[in-house]
Amino acid sequence: MVQINLPANSKILKGEYYKDKTGSKNIRKVNIYRWDPSKNENPRVGAIREFIEETGYKPKKLKHLIDYYPFIGYNTQKIHCYVAQDIEKVSEMKLEYDEFLTLVKMNFKKLLKMIMSGKIVDSKTICAALTYANSKKV
Repeated sequence: MVQINLPANSKILKGEYYKDKTGSKNIRKVNIYRWDPSKNENPRVGAIREFIEETGYKPKKLKHLIDYYPFIGYNTQKIHCYVAQDIEKVSEMKLEYDEFLTLVKMNFKKLLKMIMSGKIVDSKTICAALTYANSKKV
């Protein structure tokens, strides 16, 4: 699941995510979680739940952006991308013991420049951000 969070002022609420502090590379990306269809959870419901847990914010609107398969011919993982809009603070972050996340507000055009300059290399972030930019003709 990829979530690009765009408040009314067109800023990006972006996270830095690490599974393990030791040896992890500092790769910037938007909020990601793996959706397991065997748990019978709707991807949209899962996106909202994870968004609240990992950011402490709740979106009033969640718009579907794109679905894609990043590893065709290798596995069947499917990624669902949404845009969270009109977000409001509802709680503190509720991270799991192995999650390390820092929220940073950023202008969307700056995010695009970071992608184009190679500072952001995460494929989920690139796909979601460029799809959104293309849909809005940014």
